[in-house]
Parts: sequence; structure tokens; C-alpha cells
Amino acid sequence: MSISDKDIKMLWGRAAGICCNPTCRIELTQILESDNYNVGEMAHVIARKEGGPRGIKGGGKNDYDNLILLCPTCHKHIDKSPEGTYTCEELYRWKDETELMIRSFIRNVARNDPYKVFEVANNSLSYLSNILYFTNIRLSFCKNTDARLYQMVTRVMFHLEFLNVSDDKREAIVKISKKIQERSNNGFYYFRDFERLARELADNCYAAFIDPYDKSVFNFARSYVDLLRSIVLDEFNSTYRYDFEQSYFKLFDNKDCEIEKILDEMQKTDGLGQDSSLEAKLFRRVKYLLYNEHRG
Repeated sequence: MSISDKDIKMLWGRAAGICCNPTCRIELTQILESDNYNVGEMAHVIARKEGGPRGIKGGGKNDYDNLILLCPTCHKHIDKSPEGTYTCEELYRWKDETELMIRSFIRNVARNDPYKVFEVANNSLSYLSNILYFTNIRLSFCKNTDARLYQMVTRVMFHLEFLNVSDDKREAIVKISKKIQERSNNGFYYFRDFERLARELADNCYAAFIDPYDKSVFNFARSYVDLLRSIVLDEFNSTYRYDFEQSYFKLFDNKDCEIEKILDEMQKTDGLGQDSSLEAKLFRRVKYLLYNEHRG
């Protein structure tokens, strides 16, 4: 029985098309491009036949678990070497180390910038929070407020461009954002007309992030938005601060004295308003910490 397409794809994909011999690591796609590819590069750890290299009674299986990706040179050298020179254990180790190396590399390359995740979360959640607030007080339209809300949606789309999210989620977020912007450009309207779109925007932004760390950043932004809203509305209490600090410690190992100082000042101040210098200080500090977390 030949090697299945599924096993071929797994073998080549997990090793990223390179020879698993740690002293070689040649790119095997060059072989594919030159039309010299054959299944011989997919070497059996345990030989298919009993008498083959590293053979056992009954022979080895012809599947992913018993295969290792090697270049033709290494494949030939290993199989022609005296028995015991290259053991099954060593070949399995090569395979595991190569696949682990590739997975680690992909994670590092694909890891999202936490500050940009925060920006997407902060702006989508802030937009929803504002829409719900203005709907609740039955405010219809305010030019200055509208400009600020419009900017939030624009920032969601801007920072989303730099993040690793699925195409369908990206398209959904952009589609919702453009609907919001189009309606905003139509002149007079009621904020309640945007409530459904605002919820869809926030929900889709949250669903776009799969990585647990990205989810933690998003939840940190949620507690950040809740904290600021509570202060602006004079509803601040120790619960909001506690929730913010708990979400903070899911991202950072150490307490930040500057953050604590700002929170202490906020707790002593009533009715900060949306343009508070303390709010700006907190944002700058959060941005600094997230920015350095990504590059640390």
C-alpha cells in the first residue's frame, strides 16, 4: 500500500519541507521544483521489510508515524550505514526536534502585537459602550461625539490590518465597520440605530482572536474600558479596580508602580470626564507596557 495523501501532507507540512537531519536541513522544495521528487525522500524509520534498515519482524508501517523527511543524500547515507549507526530513537528525535523547531518559529512569527490587539479591543468595546450610553440617555446626534465614535471604528480597521486573524473574520469586521461609517455619513440619526452593529463589531473582534494570550489582551481591554466608564459616570468602586488588576496580572508578571499610582489618583478624583489627564496617563502607560511586552 502506498503512502496516503494525508500522511504525505502531514510529513511535509510539519517539517516545512526541510531535511530532518540536524546537520543538513536542506530545503527539499528545491527537489520538487526540479521534478526530481520521489517518495524515497520520505524515509521509513523502521524498514517496510524485515531485512531492511532498522527492520523488525513483520516490517514497519507505511504511515506518518513511521516516516521521516530526509533529502536523498541523507536518506541513502543513513540506510547504507552499518546497523546501529542511526537508531530508530535517533531518527524519531530528529523528526520531533525539526517539527518542534518549525512550530516554535511559526508561533513567534505569527504572534500578534499585543498593543494592536488591545487597540482593536479597546476601540470596538469603547464604541459599543458609548452607543449604549447615548442610547440610554436618548441622545440622538452630536457632531463632536460622532467624530470621536467614527474614529474608534476607523482605528479598529487600521490596527486589524497588522494582525494575524482569519480572512472570514477580517472581512466580517471590515464589513460591519463600513456599514457603521456609511450610516454615520448620512447625517441625522438615532444612536439606537447603531446598537446591533456595535454589538456585532465587538463580538466579531473578540471571536477573531484564537490564541489564549490574545484573548487575555482582549479581556484586559474590556476591564480597561469598564474602569474608565465607571470613573466618567462617577460609578467607580473597588470592584472595577480589582477586575482591572486581575486582568493585568494575566498579562504581566510584575506589578507596575506607575499604573498603581495612576489608579490611586483616579480613585481619589470624582467626575474625571472623558478628556482627563489621568485617563491619558493610564493609556500611555498601558501602551508602553504592551509595546515592550511584544519586543521583550
